[in-house]
Amino acid sequence: MTRLQFNELVERLEFRFTDRPGALARSTALWLAGGYTVLFAPLALLIAAGAALLVAGLWIAEAWSIWLVLAGAGVILGGFWMYRGLIWTSGSKEPEVVVHSHEVPELHAEVENLRQTIGCRRFHRIVLRSDLNAGVVPESRFGLLGGIRSVLHLGLPLMEVLTLDEFRAVLAHEFVHHSRAHGRFSIWVYRVRSLWERTMVDLTSGTSRVRPWASGFLKWYWPRMNARAFLLCREHEYQADEFSAAMVGPEVAADALFRIDTCDHYVQQAFWSEIERLTEQEEQPPTNLLSRIMNCLRDRADAELAEWCVDATRYQLTDTGDTHPAWADRVSALGVDPQEFAQAGFPALPARSAAQEILGDNRAELT
Repeated sequence: MTRLQFNELVERLEFRFTDRPGALARSTALWLAGGYTVLFAPLALLIAAGAALLVAGLWIAEAWSIWLVLAGAGVILGGFWMYRGLIWTSGSKEPEVVVHSHEVPELHAEVENLRQTIGCRRFHRIVLRSDLNAGVVPESRFGLLGGIRSVLHLGLPLMEVLTLDEFRAVLAHEFVHHSRAHGRFSIWVYRVRSLWERTMVDLTSGTSRVRPWASGFLKWYWPRMNARAFLLCREHEYQADEFSAAMVGPEVAADALFRIDTCDHYVQQAFWSEIERLTEQEEQPPTNLLSRIMNCLRDRADAELAEWCVDATRYQLTDTGDTHPAWADRVSALGVDPQEFAQAGFPALPARSAAQEILGDNRAELT
């Protein structure tokens, strides 16, 4: 399915399920259940057949019955071998900096206090990254079958450009996706969609071990299921924004979103393009990325680009490329007028950032 066809499908479904969230949830649940049934029913049959042969071989207890036992074991192992690309995953291949509670106790205390307040599940680990983003990433130990561990990704540049209250607004938004506030079904849809999306990314990138017989079904099934889950997740984004605003105030939440989007536009255009150029020219990869990013945002040498980034944030339209709505739609839903930011200009870095408040002197060590 092409991107245009996917967009058209989302529009049709959005029209069909307007003011019918219950019907959309049921449709999504049926597609998810149907996908698992079609994909894993053969494995269930193989396991059942293998188990029957094992039981028969052990029950008969004749000399030749060992062949039934071996056949049963072979059928079961063969089934798991056929499904290895859908069950066993290699995990994230990206380098990551894991921060432990004894290294940065203030960060863990901040996360834990907010997690308990919201009712979010515990995190398996907290990972620091070099982007302007934060999120709770479901990490599956058994592919599409689950065994999910939640990993909290925190961008150090994000913590540097936000105040402490703004950072809490971002965390609250992310935590709510995995809390009782969304309801069990919504949490399940959010996680399962992430698992399918990860599988499809691996499949399209050529790194997946999914067998050809399954990949054909996945390519047909994924966009149709995703279109329904996408609409649910889009609604959840608005709900998460509302919850976040209730904790810190609509204006603080809107300011955080404006800072993140605008600064991210600038970093993508002015910083990462330069890093890619240096990587191609130099033998060693550039170091001190955080310091470089912050200097880039602090200096803002390209005033014209900075103005463009502000406009890019203000005038961006909501599309199907991301479950997150555009900034203007999000702040409008919070009751904040986007026009209030018309004369704001490029957001200045806070006098005291969330990174300074929480990490303190540990910032230098973590970079």
